[in-house]
Order: sequence, then structure tokens, then C-alpha cells
Amino acid sequence: LARDAGAEVRGVALDAAAWRVYWSVVGAEEGALRVAALDGRRRATLYRRAGAEPGGVVAHGAALYWAERGRWAGVRAAGADGAGLRWLVARRVRRPAALALDAAAARLYFVDEYYDTLDSVRLDGSARVTLARFSQRPDPAPRAPTYYVDGEMRLAAEGDAGAGPRVVWGRACVGAQVWEDWLWCGTPRALLRLHKRGRGAPRPARGPPGAALTALVLLQAALHTAGNDPCAGACHATALCVRSAAAPGTACICPDGLVAADDTADHCVCQPGYGGARCELQVGGGGAGGAGGALQDACTTLTCENQGTCVARDGREWCACAAEYTGARCERCVAGPDCGPAGVCVRGAGGAGGAHCRADICRFFCLNQGTCSVSAVGAVSCACPAAWAGERCQRPACVDAACSATDNDTGGHTQPPQGGTEDTEGHAHND
Repeated sequence: LARDAGAEVRGVALDAAAWRVYWSVVGAEEGALRVAALDGRRRATLYRRAGAEPGGVVAHGAALYWAERGRWAGVRAAGADGAGLRWLVARRVRRPAALALDAAAARLYFVDEYYDTLDSVRLDGSARVTLARFSQRPDPAPRAPTYYVDGEMRLAAEGDAGAGPRVVWGRACVGAQVWEDWLWCGTPRALLRLHKRGRGAPRPARGPPGAALTALVLLQAALHTAGNDPCAGACHATALCVRSAAAPGTACICPDGLVAADDTADHCVCQPGYGGARCELQVGGGGAGGAGGALQDACTTLTCENQGTCVARDGREWCACAAEYTGARCERCVAGPDCGPAGVCVRGAGGAGGAHCRADICRFFCLNQGTCSVSAVGAVSCACPAAWAGERCQRPACVDAACSATDNDTGGHTQPPQGGTEDTEGHAHND
């Protein structure tokens, strides 16, 4: 479901209402936060940064919270669409982990594995409180120099046993969850229950587990009510819908590898190596990939037989053939007769009549990817794409030039450009 080559998944969170899964990954050079549908499709990257190490992730409505353990340590927050990136906790924190959300109280709990402390903070970053300090540490391990009470930083007094947060005898949480008045803390060798306001001593929830704990999940129906899907019908099928803090409450983002299409644009935005009004021209004569030279018609030097489709990419042209045809120009039948270099193998409509050879009289006859056909009496004709016209599809259709109803093959006329007018003869003009 979530796999990144050469990277490690550090945290996972679920948006049950929108049916989205969020996860953090850390690679050799950068860390990232990603989102996808529950089946892993339409994956998109919301955040990435060189040297970052995002860890545990919490999803809450239209917001995300995660622990940042890398070069810039702290607790970060952003919208579920990646917008509004901000720091929630950035002071006196080194290796935050074990994030847990108390949605009812609008507070976030986290453990600092460097200082072995348990802190809580409001979802706006205010009113930070240090609730506990875990004590099972080697003597040279650093002690937290400060602690927090209602957002106020206080110095930890040496030898003052009564000051500061409650001491918890054990190792720090590797995973945590909040339910009602309790914070469930999963340590590597125990499951503890701590009061979320620091009252009383921690209570063991059960005996030591048989294996070291690495994560903790609380399965409670009240925490995972799906409700109505806010993303139902909100975006195009090719986009990924996520919840957003901005109106209308959802955002449509492009999956990785795709680019957003501007439906209001009145011209084509071409990929590198192509130009022209419809990106039908290929840039040639400029070295590798053909970049930097003059424009020339793409795919005009190659004719595909048997309804094959010419593909032009990275300065190369080739034919994509139907399943029953093969060859450089789709001129050969799979399991058909050998028609030689001067012949083309064809099959009857729907496969009727089997495969047979015909003279290659269509080769180079139709231009601009027109489809050549030969009648029973040997007459050759071309079926042209919408952008081309003429006996051999040799001239642009009306969409490329002003024309009147009398010289349009389809009996239509050109539309005036935006801000233009049309005269009585059907010609378009710019105002």
C-alpha cells in the first residue's frame, strides 16, 4: 500500500471520513509526507524537504500533525492538503515521538526521546505542559534543563525532588493513545495507563508483552466514525480529493507525476520538445532529444498501418500496434503470412476472412496520421484526424486559420477569438 524505494515508512494516519491514508517516509537524502486513497492509488506528496525526518503522523479533520526528528526538530502542523505549514512546537525539543491526539480537549501529546519527557500542547501551539519524566536512563544521559507549566518554561532545579513533572519509573513511550481521562503509553516492554493531567501514579494495563512494542493503536468505534464522505463527487476522477480548511472544505490535488490541467486556457501548453498550436510540431535539429532547433511536423515521417498509432517522444517516433499486428509500422500480422518488404498484411473486419497480403500502396500516402484505406477496385483514400483536411490530410483544418462557411469541409465556420468579432462573411477578427 505504501512503499518507497530506499525509504523507510515512519508513521501512518487514517482519515476515515474521506477514506485517505497519510504516511511519512525518510530516505537517504530527504523526508516526505504522502497521501493516497485507501487502496494506495493516486498517491501525492504533500511535503518534502532535504534532511527532514518526519515521524509519527496524526490526522484530525482537515489538519495534520507530525513529529519532525531531523535537522529541524519539533512538532509540525499543516492542512490535510499540505497548505498552511507551521511549527506547533519548536523550543526545547530534540527527538519528538509517540504523538497522541485528545480531540475533545484539543490537545496533542508527544514524547521527547532525547530528554525522556511527556508533554502536552494545545492544537494552536500554546499552553505547553510537561506531564512526566521517564526515569530509566543511564547516568550520563542528558536531563531536560527545563519543563513547562501552562505554557511557562521553568528551570529544572537540581536536587529539588518536589519540583517539576511527575517521575515515571520506566522507559519512554514508543506509542501513545488518548481515551477519556487516560493516556495509554506503550513502552518497549510494558503498556501503562497515565492520567492525562498528570494525576496519580501510572498503572500497568497488563503484563509484559511477549515481544518489544513498536506501535500502539486504539480501536474504539467512537474514534473512527466515518460519517458522510466530504470528497464524494468533489473532484475529477484523475485527481485526489482531501479535506481542506478552506472553502468548500475539500481540495483537489494532482497525484505525483501528473500536472493540473487548466480548463480555462485558450491555448495548448506543450511538453518539452514540442510546439505548435496543438503541440503537433516537434522541435528538431538541436542535439539530444531534438531540442533547440526548428519546428517540424511530429510523426509525419512515419506511417502506421492497420490503425496503428504513431507515438513521438524524446525525439523518437514509433508505432503502437493493435494486439493482432506487429512490425515497425504494424505492417505484419501476428501468426500471419510473410508479405515481404513490398507488402502489408491485413485482416478482414472483425478477423473475418483471415489474414492476407496487399501491395504497400498506402505507404507515405496519408499525411499527419491519416488512416489509409484501399477500396475493392483499388482506389486509395484517407480518413483524416480532426485537425487536418485534404485528399492526403496535407493541410490544417479550419481550426488553424480563418475561413468562411463555403471553404470549410464540414460546413461550419471559425469562432472569433476572445474579445473579437465576426463579419458578415463569417471571418473572425481581433478587436
